[in-house]
Amino acid sequence: MNGKIVIEEDCMLENFEELPLHDSSLGRIDLDWAARTLRIELTVFYKRDADAVPSMLTFSGVQYVSIPHRDPWGPSVFVNRKTFTPPDLYRIEVQSGDTIEIHANGFKLVRAEGV
Repeated sequence: MNGKIVIEEDCMLENFEELPLHDSSLGRIDLDWAARTLRIELTVFYKRDADAVPSMLTFSGVQYVSIPHRDPWGPSVFVNRKTFTPPDLYRIEVQSGDTIEIHANGFKLVRAEGV
């Protein structure tokens, strides 16, 4: 699962950095300790000039998570950028200046119902 993702109607993206997360709005973040999964609720702009879609970004095989909320650039709930550093470090930079770090085996992004 590391490096592959399925989003929206059979669209395959080859790596984490291809995810359309810029300007996505962050919502609830949930860590399931026993299952080693981290779920992040987002509203994602999959298509230009279209509404954002409620979605779930799920990391599997989670070994480490850091979720600072210090707002060094001011308050914001929007994603600025994301990066992946092999073999397992995923980073999501929020427009607040905070960076969420996740060490995990893989990820997937899917449209969410009821988010």
